[in-house]
Amino acid sequence: MLYKAANGLVNKLVKKGIIEAGECELYCFGIETSILKGLHLLSYVILGLLLGKIPELILFLIVFIPLREYSGGYHAASKLGCYIVSCMVVLSMLLTVRFIPAAYYNVSIYLAMFSGAILLFLVPVEAKTKPLDDSEKTYYKSKAGFTIVLLLILSLFLFMVNQRLLSFILALSLFYELIAAVIGKLSLITGKHGEGY
Repeated sequence: MLYKAANGLVNKLVKKGIIEAGECELYCFGIETSILKGLHLLSYVILGLLLGKIPELILFLIVFIPLREYSGGYHAASKLGCYIVSCMVVLSMLLTVRFIPAAYYNVSIYLAMFSGAILLFLVPVEAKTKPLDDSEKTYYKSKAGFTIVLLLILSLFLFMVNQRLLSFILALSLFYELIAAVIGKLSLITGKHGEGY
């Protein structure tokens, strides 16, 4: 359905002479990807509004998206699967932040250290459908490592200045990426994999 919408838009742009006919596939891919990302973001915002946790959602996305991009990990086998899994991740984070007692925020630094330490050894987690060459592995490992260490430092700092909720959200970001990395590694071993890095 999204492909048809993107293709229809691209065909109109070709007829108006805005883009070349030879570039249709590239533009279709770009438009479809943009629509999907917009749908994801809209769904996250709706979840954040329903649970009254928009600031927490924004912080989580600012932290989790680059962490996920550089670290890799599990990818669903279809676009629908990706949408469902990503919405479930966001929903579970928002529900955790909303309903867990504030006293449990004190575990944030331990959760962050545990998750971060294991992630440093696992990342980057590639997919069988899109293996990384040595230079890409080095690039992603350095970017992921920097991001993980930065999040650990920020989580510790926020914990020390008594911003336990913010520290907890950073810790959850690391923990969710750890889950994605472990499942991604297991899928490489078992041969079950998604669409790409």
